[in-house]
Amino acid sequence: MTKKQRLGDILDICIALVFSGEETIDSALSRYPEYADEIRPELEAAIWLNQQRQTTAARPGYVKASRKRLVDQLKQETSNPVPVKKPRLTWDPAIFGLVFVTLFLFVSVLAFRGGLQIVNASIPGDRFYDLKLAVEDTQLSMASDEVEEAELRIQFADERAGEIEALIEQERYDDVQPALVNYRNQLTLARDIITNLEGDPVRKAELAQSLGSTAAEHSMVFSTFAAAEIPSGLALAFADVVVFNNDLVTVMVVVLDDLGKVFVLPPGVTLEPTATVFVPTNTSRPTDTATPTQTPVPTSTPSPSPTLLPSATATATIDPSLPTPTATLDPRAPAPTEKSIIPTPKEDNEPEPTNEPKPTKEPRPTKEPKPTKDKDKG
Repeated sequence: MTKKQRLGDILDICIALVFSGEETIDSALSRYPEYADEIRPELEAAIWLNQQRQTTAARPGYVKASRKRLVDQLKQETSNPVPVKKPRLTWDPAIFGLVFVTLFLFVSVLAFRGGLQIVNASIPGDRFYDLKLAVEDTQLSMASDEVEEAELRIQFADERAGEIEALIEQERYDDVQPALVNYRNQLTLARDIITNLEGDPVRKAELAQSLGSTAAEHSMVFSTFAAAEIPSGLALAFADVVVFNNDLVTVMVVVLDDLGKVFVLPPGVTLEPTATVFVPTNTSRPTDTATPTQTPVPTSTPSPSPTLLPSATATATIDPSLPTPTATLDPRAPAPTEKSIIPTPKEDNEPEPTNEPKPTKEPRPTKEPKPTKDKDKG
């Protein structure tokens, strides 16, 4: 047996003797004088802890009463649950998946130098344009309220207008139509939110002014596109968007009027009611061949002056007093009819015909009837 084990056994014997009341600390240690100095501190500490436990011991029945009180409190909380405030944004699997994919692509693009600038500067038809639209959808899904969503819609519509202008400058006409559809959708959704917004008239007036100003500015730009030399179908689409924007401005004017406000156009912006559509001319006809102009036949009383027929061939009546001209046929002109004769070019010494009417003949005096012979006379 080691010395440590021996000291432990002696300490247990001394503690038992002192706690039983048979011995005191000194009398118990006198039995083991060789270990008294080593055991005394531990023996005194054990006796002190025993005295403190007795002074702090709970009164009889305290533990049972505390247990009962705790059980009653738990039952009361179960019967009256505390309402938990639900978050404004609830995440379903579809939105979570969209956000995850968007963030993954977004981080991947940012890994390259200038990735964010490339995404923001992309236009329809570019490689990163779909990522740009995905980021916009994520921003809309995380909007805190309808006011923030309307602000984002107006911002995205202005983005589409800038993209359309860039496409027209680069003559990428095939990508303009999808951008126009997205542009109209953003403005339509913003209009619906603003017209149905209640409870905040100040913010409603600000949004109506912002949407109307944006639509008016875009109408001026789109009017110039409608009159530019672009495909006719695309020009008609721009003219239709101009009419849509004008109607949208009218709706915002009504909204502001109901709120007691006045719509103010931005400086230098005028609202055009219609847009002039550029119609390309047909340049396939050769320009070296002169096209004769057709002169309508007069419907007044015919006169002896020459009359131009629709075939643009001059005709004249024959004057008996003039020598009979020799007619030459033009191979490009239609065959002469009985009522028209193609005159020959006049000679240098030939007098020019005048359009003065011929003098009309005076009517002959009527003869008086001869007196009838009387048959009875004779």
